[in-house]
Amino acid sequence: MNVGDIRGLCWKAARLPLESFLSPDMDLSLTASKLDASLGWFPALADQAALTVLHRIGIGVVLERNARLAIHLRNALEAKGVGIRSFPEPHGSTIFYNLEEELARVAELIAGR
Repeated sequence: MNVGDIRGLCWKAARLPLESFLSPDMDLSLTASKLDASLGWFPALADQAALTVLHRIGIGVVLERNARLAIHLRNALEAKGVGIRSFPEPHGSTIFYNLEEELARVAELIAGR
């Protein structure tokens, strides 16, 4: 693969494409067109914004809330008579970005009511 091929796979507008591949920061090439852009740039900007919010809130706060939501969902399922398999605390998932009301609705849907 020659340098031209590598530039085609990366960010055409970057001075050093391989160094600007996964970041919203870009040192533009002297030959860059104002229309040169990569679709990867938009998710990189979103990622940067999301991490800014996460750092402002604090990862501990997010993890604590997610753990509470996991317990809330488990309790809502049990209240609906849905048997669930519990995992020991260090192995349970705490991946939640919901509200308690949404989890209550999930429990209703799973229970078929």
